Amino acid sequence: MEAYAQAKLKLFLRPGLRHAVLNMDDVAGVRIAQSLEAEGVERVAYSLTRDVARSSGLERFVEAHHVRLSADGVSFDLVSSWGNARIETALLGRFNVANILAVAGALLVSGFSLAQVAEAARHFQPAAGRMQRAGGGEMPLVVIDYAHTPDALEKVLGALRDVARKQQGRLWCVFGCGGDRDRGKRPLMGEAVSRYADRAIVTSDNPRSEDPLAIVAEILPGLSITHDIEIDRRAAIRLAVSQARRGDVILIAGKGHEPYQEIAGQRLPFSDLDEARRALEERQS
Repeated sequence: MEAYAQAKLKLFLRPGLRHAVLNMDDVAGVRIAQSLEAEGVERVAYSLTRDVARSSGLERFVEAHHVRLSADGVSFDLVSSWGNARIETALLGRFNVANILAVAGALLVSGFSLAQVAEAARHFQPAAGRMQRAGGGEMPLVVIDYAHTPDALEKVLGALRDVARKQQGRLWCVFGCGGDRDRGKRPLMGEAVSRYADRAIVTSDNPRSEDPLAIVAEILPGLSITHDIEIDRRAAIRLAVSQARRGDVILIAGKGHEPYQEIAGQRLPFSDLDEARRALEERQS
Protein backbone atom coordinates (compact mmCIF):
# COMPACT_ATOMS: atom_id res chain seq x y z
CA MET A 1 0.00 0.00 0.00
CA GLU A 2 2.92 2.33 0.68
CA ALA A 3 4.20 1.83 -2.87
CA TYR A 4 0.69 2.53 -4.16
CA ALA A 5 0.49 5.76 -2.14
CA GLN A 6 3.87 6.90 -3.43
CA ALA A 7 2.87 6.16 -7.02
CA LYS A 8 -0.34 8.15 -6.57
CA LEU A 9 1.60 11.07 -5.06
CA LYS A 10 3.67 11.34 -8.26
CA LEU A 11 0.50 12.22 -10.18
CA PHE A 12 0.08 15.29 -7.98
CA LEU A 13 3.68 16.49 -8.29
CA ARG A 14 3.61 17.04 -12.04
CA PRO A 15 4.85 20.49 -13.16
CA GLY A 16 2.06 22.91 -13.98
CA LEU A 17 -0.57 21.28 -11.77
CA ARG A 18 -3.07 23.95 -10.71
CA HIS A 19 -5.76 22.06 -8.80
CA ALA A 20 -5.94 18.86 -6.75
CA VAL A 21 -9.14 17.18 -5.52
CA LEU A 22 -8.33 15.04 -2.49
CA ASN A 23 -10.20 12.50 -0.38
CA MET A 24 -9.90 13.42 3.29
CA ASP A 25 -11.36 10.05 4.31
CA ASP A 26 -8.22 8.38 2.91
CA VAL A 27 -4.87 8.56 4.72
CA ALA A 28 -3.14 8.81 1.34
CA GLY A 29 -5.31 11.81 0.41
CA VAL A 30 -4.37 13.59 3.63
CA ARG A 31 -0.69 12.93 3.01
CA ILE A 32 -0.88 14.23 -0.55
CA ALA A 33 -2.63 17.37 0.70
CA GLN A 34 0.22 17.95 3.13
CA SER A 35 2.82 17.38 0.40
CA LEU A 36 1.18 20.02 -1.80
CA GLU A 37 0.91 22.68 0.90
CA ALA A 38 3.89 24.70 -0.35
CA GLU A 39 3.47 23.92 -4.06
CA GLY A 40 1.00 26.68 -4.95
CA VAL A 41 -1.68 24.15 -5.93
CA GLU A 42 -5.31 24.93 -5.09
CA ARG A 43 -6.48 21.93 -3.06
CA VAL A 44 -10.09 20.79 -2.85
CA ALA A 45 -11.01 18.52 0.07
CA TYR A 46 -13.91 16.08 -0.13
CA SER A 47 -15.32 13.74 2.48
CA LEU A 48 -18.35 11.60 3.26
CA THR A 49 -18.01 12.57 6.92
CA ARG A 50 -19.75 15.78 7.89
CA ASP A 51 -17.43 18.77 8.43
CA VAL A 52 -14.21 16.78 7.84
CA ALA A 53 -13.50 18.44 4.48
CA ARG A 54 -14.66 21.85 5.70
CA SER A 55 -12.24 21.74 8.65
CA SER A 56 -9.32 20.23 6.73
CA GLY A 57 -7.57 23.56 6.22
CA LEU A 58 -7.49 23.15 2.44
CA GLU A 59 -8.41 26.02 0.15
CA ARG A 60 -11.78 24.55 -0.97
CA PHE A 61 -14.12 21.76 0.15
CA VAL A 62 -17.09 19.66 -0.95
CA GLU A 63 -19.14 17.47 1.40
CA ALA A 64 -22.25 15.28 1.29
CA HIS A 65 -24.92 15.93 3.93
CA HIS A 66 -28.24 14.12 4.45
CA VAL A 67 -27.31 11.18 2.21
CA ARG A 68 -30.29 9.07 1.15
CA LEU A 69 -29.73 5.60 -0.31
CA SER A 70 -32.47 3.74 -2.16
CA ALA A 71 -33.08 1.24 -4.93
CA ASP A 72 -33.54 4.21 -7.28
CA GLY A 73 -30.11 5.69 -6.59
CA VAL A 74 -28.57 8.15 -4.16
CA SER A 75 -29.39 11.73 -3.24
CA PHE A 76 -27.70 14.20 -0.91
CA ASP A 77 -27.07 17.85 -0.17
CA LEU A 78 -23.81 18.98 -1.72
CA VAL A 79 -22.31 21.47 0.75
CA SER A 80 -19.27 23.30 -0.57
CA SER A 81 -17.21 26.46 -0.47
CA TRP A 82 -19.01 27.40 -3.73
CA GLY A 83 -22.45 27.05 -2.10
CA ASN A 84 -24.99 24.25 -1.73
CA ALA A 85 -27.02 22.15 -4.17
CA ARG A 86 -29.28 19.09 -4.07
CA ILE A 87 -27.78 16.11 -5.91
CA GLU A 88 -29.95 13.29 -7.24
CA THR A 89 -28.54 10.46 -9.33
CA ALA A 90 -29.40 6.95 -10.48
CA LEU A 91 -26.05 5.60 -9.27
CA LEU A 92 -26.24 3.11 -6.40
CA GLY A 93 -24.21 2.93 -3.20
CA ARG A 94 -22.48 5.18 -0.70
CA PHE A 95 -19.15 4.76 -2.48
CA ASN A 96 -20.68 6.47 -5.50
CA VAL A 97 -21.42 9.48 -3.30
CA ALA A 98 -17.65 9.76 -2.80
CA ASN A 99 -17.12 9.43 -6.56
CA ILE A 100 -19.66 12.19 -7.22
CA LEU A 101 -17.99 14.46 -4.67
CA ALA A 102 -14.66 14.00 -6.45
CA VAL A 103 -16.23 14.81 -9.82
CA ALA A 104 -18.09 17.80 -8.34
CA GLY A 105 -14.87 19.16 -6.85
CA ALA A 106 -13.08 18.85 -10.18
CA LEU A 107 -15.93 20.55 -12.07
CA LEU A 108 -16.39 23.37 -9.58
CA VAL A 109 -12.71 24.22 -9.37
CA SER A 110 -12.65 24.23 -13.20
CA GLY A 111 -15.32 26.92 -13.36
CA PHE A 112 -18.57 24.99 -13.77
CA SER A 113 -21.53 26.16 -11.68
CA LEU A 114 -23.36 24.27 -8.95
CA ALA A 115 -26.44 24.16 -11.17
CA GLN A 116 -24.42 22.54 -13.95
CA VAL A 117 -23.00 19.97 -11.55
CA ALA A 118 -26.46 19.08 -10.22
CA GLU A 119 -27.86 18.78 -13.74
CA ALA A 120 -24.98 16.56 -14.85
CA ALA A 121 -25.50 14.26 -11.85
CA ARG A 122 -29.09 13.60 -12.93
CA HIS A 123 -27.75 12.02 -16.12
CA PHE A 124 -25.01 9.85 -14.58
CA GLN A 125 -25.32 6.19 -15.54
CA PRO A 126 -23.20 3.26 -14.35
CA ALA A 127 -20.53 1.87 -16.64
CA ALA A 128 -21.48 -1.43 -18.28
CA GLY A 129 -21.29 -4.22 -15.73
CA ARG A 130 -20.65 -1.89 -12.80
CA MET A 131 -23.64 -1.67 -10.44
CA GLN A 132 -25.96 -2.05 -13.42
CA ARG A 133 -29.62 -2.55 -12.48
CA ALA A 134 -32.58 -4.55 -13.67
CA GLY A 135 -35.97 -5.06 -12.06
CA GLY A 136 -37.01 -3.29 -8.87
CA GLY A 137 -40.44 -1.93 -7.98
CA GLU A 138 -42.78 -4.91 -7.63
CA MET A 139 -39.89 -7.21 -8.57
CA PRO A 140 -36.63 -7.85 -6.74
CA LEU A 141 -33.83 -5.48 -7.70
CA VAL A 142 -31.04 -7.24 -9.62
CA VAL A 143 -27.59 -5.64 -9.76
CA ILE A 144 -24.80 -6.76 -12.09
CA ASP A 145 -21.23 -6.01 -11.01
CA TYR A 146 -17.76 -7.09 -12.08
CA ALA A 147 -16.61 -7.53 -8.45
CA HIS A 148 -14.35 -10.60 -8.54
CA THR A 149 -12.01 -10.05 -5.59
CA PRO A 150 -12.87 -10.26 -1.87
CA ASP A 151 -12.30 -6.52 -1.37
CA ALA A 152 -14.41 -5.49 -4.36
CA LEU A 153 -17.15 -7.92 -3.36
CA GLU A 154 -17.26 -6.52 0.18
CA LYS A 155 -17.57 -2.95 -1.08
CA VAL A 156 -20.42 -3.75 -3.46
CA LEU A 157 -22.26 -5.98 -0.99
CA GLY A 158 -21.88 -3.35 1.73
CA ALA A 159 -23.45 -0.74 -0.53
CA LEU A 160 -26.30 -3.03 -1.55
CA ARG A 161 -26.99 -4.18 2.00
CA ASP A 162 -27.84 -0.57 2.84
CA VAL A 163 -30.33 -0.56 -0.05
CA ALA A 164 -31.89 -3.90 0.95
CA ARG A 165 -32.26 -2.89 4.59
CA LYS A 166 -33.91 0.41 3.64
CA GLN A 167 -36.70 -1.53 1.92
CA GLN A 168 -36.80 -4.33 4.52
CA GLY A 169 -35.49 -6.86 2.04
CA ARG A 170 -32.84 -9.54 1.96
CA LEU A 171 -29.54 -9.39 0.10
CA TRP A 172 -28.70 -12.27 -2.24
CA CYS A 173 -25.40 -12.95 -3.97
CA VAL A 174 -24.92 -15.13 -7.05
CA PHE A 175 -21.19 -15.65 -7.49
CA GLY A 176 -18.31 -17.99 -8.27
CA CYS A 177 -14.58 -17.77 -8.92
CA GLY A 178 -12.61 -17.90 -12.16
CA GLY A 179 -10.69 -21.02 -13.04
CA ASP A 180 -6.91 -21.10 -13.61
CA ARG A 181 -6.56 -18.07 -11.34
CA ASP A 182 -5.69 -17.36 -7.69
CA ARG A 183 -7.07 -20.31 -5.73
CA GLY A 184 -6.24 -18.71 -2.39
CA LYS A 185 -8.97 -16.10 -2.76
CA ARG A 186 -11.78 -18.64 -3.14
CA PRO A 187 -12.61 -19.16 0.55
CA LEU A 188 -12.08 -15.41 1.07
CA MET A 189 -14.83 -14.74 -1.48
CA GLY A 190 -17.11 -16.99 0.56
CA GLU A 191 -16.20 -15.08 3.72
CA ALA A 192 -16.92 -11.72 2.06
CA VAL A 193 -20.35 -12.92 0.95
CA SER A 194 -21.08 -14.34 4.40
CA ARG A 195 -20.30 -11.00 6.07
CA TYR A 196 -22.87 -9.05 4.09
CA ALA A 197 -25.40 -11.25 2.27
CA ASP A 198 -28.38 -13.15 3.65
CA ARG A 199 -28.49 -15.81 0.93
CA ALA A 200 -25.97 -17.04 -1.62
CA ILE A 201 -26.05 -19.12 -4.75
CA VAL A 202 -22.61 -20.46 -5.68
CA THR A 203 -22.17 -21.02 -9.39
CA SER A 204 -19.66 -21.01 -12.24
CA ASP A 205 -17.81 -17.85 -13.22
CA ASN A 206 -15.32 -18.54 -16.01
CA PRO A 207 -14.14 -22.04 -15.02
CA ARG A 208 -11.75 -22.20 -17.98
CA SER A 209 -9.90 -25.55 -17.79
CA GLU A 210 -10.90 -26.36 -14.19
CA ASP A 211 -13.76 -28.53 -12.97
CA PRO A 212 -16.49 -26.09 -11.83
CA LEU A 213 -17.39 -28.32 -8.88
CA ALA A 214 -13.77 -28.30 -7.70
CA ILE A 215 -13.80 -24.49 -7.72
CA VAL A 216 -17.02 -24.42 -5.71
CA ALA A 217 -15.52 -26.88 -3.21
CA GLU A 218 -12.73 -24.36 -2.52
CA ILE A 219 -15.23 -21.51 -1.99
CA LEU A 220 -17.44 -23.38 0.48
CA PRO A 221 -15.06 -23.42 3.51
CA GLY A 222 -15.49 -19.64 3.71
CA LEU A 223 -19.27 -19.64 3.26
CA SER A 224 -21.31 -19.70 6.47
CA ILE A 225 -24.75 -18.45 5.36
CA THR A 226 -27.69 -20.25 3.80
CA HIS A 227 -26.71 -21.14 0.25
CA ASP A 228 -27.46 -23.24 -2.81
CA ILE A 229 -25.06 -24.66 -5.37
CA GLU A 230 -26.09 -24.40 -9.02
CA ILE A 231 -23.19 -24.85 -11.44
CA ASP A 232 -25.20 -23.67 -14.45
CA ARG A 233 -24.92 -19.87 -14.21
CA ARG A 234 -28.07 -19.27 -16.23
CA ALA A 235 -30.04 -21.56 -13.91
CA ALA A 236 -28.45 -19.93 -10.85
CA ILE A 237 -29.66 -16.49 -11.94
CA ARG A 238 -33.15 -17.83 -12.56
CA LEU A 239 -33.16 -19.56 -9.18
CA ALA A 240 -32.32 -16.33 -7.36
CA VAL A 241 -34.90 -14.28 -9.27
CA SER A 242 -37.62 -16.89 -8.75
CA GLN A 243 -37.03 -17.18 -4.99
CA ALA A 244 -36.38 -13.53 -4.10
CA ARG A 245 -39.22 -11.38 -2.80
CA ARG A 246 -40.24 -7.82 -3.51
CA GLY A 247 -37.76 -5.59 -1.68
CA ASP A 248 -34.94 -8.11 -1.99
CA VAL A 249 -31.71 -7.20 -3.77
CA ILE A 250 -29.80 -9.74 -5.86
CA LEU A 251 -26.15 -9.14 -6.70
CA ILE A 252 -24.83 -11.13 -9.65
CA ALA A 253 -21.09 -10.77 -9.20
CA GLY A 254 -17.90 -11.55 -11.05
CA LYS A 255 -18.48 -11.16 -14.78
CA GLY A 256 -20.02 -7.72 -15.15
CA HIS A 257 -19.82 -6.51 -18.74
CA GLU A 258 -18.35 -9.72 -20.19
CA PRO A 259 -20.40 -11.03 -23.15
CA TYR A 260 -19.13 -14.61 -22.77
CA GLN A 261 -18.48 -17.46 -20.35
CA GLU A 262 -15.17 -19.26 -20.75
CA ILE A 263 -15.58 -23.01 -20.33
CA ALA A 264 -13.07 -25.70 -21.35
CA GLY A 265 -11.25 -23.52 -23.85
CA GLN A 266 -14.37 -22.01 -25.42
CA ARG A 267 -15.87 -18.57 -25.02
CA LEU A 268 -19.59 -19.16 -25.14
CA PRO A 269 -22.00 -16.19 -25.56
CA PHE A 270 -23.33 -15.18 -22.15
CA SER A 271 -24.45 -11.93 -20.52
CA ASP A 272 -25.38 -11.65 -16.84
CA LEU A 273 -27.55 -8.61 -17.58
CA ASP A 274 -29.42 -10.30 -20.43
CA GLU A 275 -30.00 -13.42 -18.34
CA ALA A 276 -31.26 -11.35 -15.40
CA ARG A 277 -33.70 -9.50 -17.64
CA ARG A 278 -34.98 -12.77 -19.11
CA ALA A 279 -35.44 -14.24 -15.64
CA LEU A 280 -37.40 -11.17 -14.54
CA GLU A 281 -39.59 -11.36 -17.65
CA GLU A 282 -40.28 -15.05 -17.01
CA ARG A 283 -41.24 -14.28 -13.43
CA GLN A 284 -43.72 -11.63 -14.60
CA SER A 285 -45.34 -13.87 -17.22
